[in-house]
Amino acid sequence: MMKNYRIMRKLAIIFIVAVLAFPLVSASVLEKPDWREGDYWKYKVGYGVEGAESAGGEITTRILGTENVTIGNITYRCIVAKEKVNASEKTVYYDEESLAVVKEISYDNETEEKIYDP
Repeated sequence: MMKNYRIMRKLAIIFIVAVLAFPLVSASVLEKPDWREGDYWKYKVGYGVEGAESAGGEITTRILGTENVTIGNITYRCIVAKEKVNASEKTVYYDEESLAVVKEISYDNETEEKIYDP
């Protein structure tokens, strides 16, 4: 009996130390990214399907600045980013508060604007 008690006590102590070592953090408490004009991310991607030629390319996202976008009667303060995937390019407006996409403008063969309800 005494041996089981010691094992249980050691396990309880290990559990408590583990919980204290890794604080529980809610996603709502995490800080939002601090995107600023001129920030950019560049990725090289590649993928393939068995029996087919592999494909890939480069994805670049560059922060252009901030802008207010009004949808309906609501004005959103947005972070404006230019996203380029190979030859395709678009401007994306992210709500600064939630980071939801508010608006996209694509520049492929013709200019296309998409409005979202964040």
